[in-house]
Amino acid sequence: MDLLKTNGISLLNKAVQVYNRQHEAISKNVANVTTTGYNRVNTDFSDVLQEQETNAAMKTSNEKHIKHSNYDSDSMDDSSTENNVDLTEEMTFMAQNQIRQEFATRILNRYYSGMSTAITGQIR
Repeated sequence: MDLLKTNGISLLNKAVQVYNRQHEAISKNVANVTTTGYNRVNTDFSDVLQEQETNAAMKTSNEKHIKHSNYDSDSMDDSSTENNVDLTEEMTFMAQNQIRQEFATRILNRYYSGMSTAITGQIR
């Protein structure tokens, strides 16, 4: 068994990648808030994480466990021909995304620190 490629670690690595993509999309929306005719970039990449979660076969054992939440699909519609960027909404999405990214990064850091300690026998 490859200890660096477990289902949970793979899911967390994919989550960090998705959160980076979401951050880039949200930043692009914020940068173009005053651009006439700009259509906001859809920042809902939850389907990517859902697919990875399904493939990883990670299940919760209690209904109170943290579940992945979807963004409001009405606010993600980018089919309008006018500038449809709401700065307040984008900043809210960015804050939520940052919290999720920091959580996943902390868990990965703890895992890899634990692996380092197990291999070297030294706590950093």
